[in-house]
Amino acid sequence: MSLLAQVAGGVVGLAALSFASARLAARRPRWSSVLSAGAIAGVLAAGALVAVYVSTGRGFNYAWKQYAALQPGQAATAGGAVADVNVEFVEWARDRLGPGETFYLVPDGPSGDAAAYQWTTYRLLPSLAVDRPELADVLVFYDERPDGADYDRGAFERPRTYEPGYAVARRIDGA
Repeated sequence: MSLLAQVAGGVVGLAALSFASARLAARRPRWSSVLSAGAIAGVLAAGALVAVYVSTGRGFNYAWKQYAALQPGQAATAGGAVADVNVEFVEWARDRLGPGETFYLVPDGPSGDAAAYQWTTYRLLPSLAVDRPELADVLVFYDERPDGADYDRGAFERPRTYEPGYAVARRIDGA
């Protein structure tokens, strides 16, 4: 609908510009026509901006109404649901990470999806993700069984399982 209004406005504006230019050229010096054409173009551009801002405002208003109904906990995890992340597991794993601890996602991110990986690492803050398991305080197994994963089992405690394929394993002190 917004595109249709913009196209219609552009057609009407061009017609008005043509008409105004022809009328002004017949009565006034050439520079006056150029200034008038510029003013008309400016008005048309302002109209297009207003149409964009109105459309954007409607989108923000719609989103606000949708998210206003969410409880704070739901709002915090809504992004994970959109990214198709196992939100319940991430929240469970988050409770098992201490502030300042580092973690490594095994395999490297949920299902290889960049958006899911980004949301998961965001949600596990203030713990920070590392890029190699040997740098991690905790391994977070996301959709991968620990018994099939490649990691130094002597350096980590036995994994605590949330459900099959989802677990955390803490580094053994001094390992």
